[in-house]
Amino acid sequence: MQVWKSVTKLVAVWSLVEALALIPSVVFAHDYVWHGDDYAYDSSNGHQENVCDGEDDGNYAYASYYLSDGSGGHRVTDLNGAVSGCNDSDYYAAFVVITHQVCEDINNWPDVCSNPQATGH
Repeated sequence: MQVWKSVTKLVAVWSLVEALALIPSVVFAHDYVWHGDDYAYDSSNGHQENVCDGEDDGNYAYASYYLSDGSGGHRVTDLNGAVSGCNDSDYYAAFVVITHQVCEDINNWPDVCSNPQATGH
């Protein structure tokens, strides 16, 4: 009987740990898009776009994105290169980011970009 109680408690505790481990991924979920070590993601429930330059190659990373009002050509650039910290766009209260891609700004050459990706908003 004592062994059964211990097993029951262990299963209950393990189930709680697994459930708690899922909370951050749900609460803080973002839609990431990558190109090499550069990446972009939406935040604030899709009302803001962020970009991070993860490559120390002298080329800036930027995110290009479309909003739910149909407007495109929006851009936010991480100007500090691979130094820690990212850059974020303005906060769009009435609209959300619906597609985005991350690109590398290459001087005198066409920029290279990830494929556009829907954000799920």
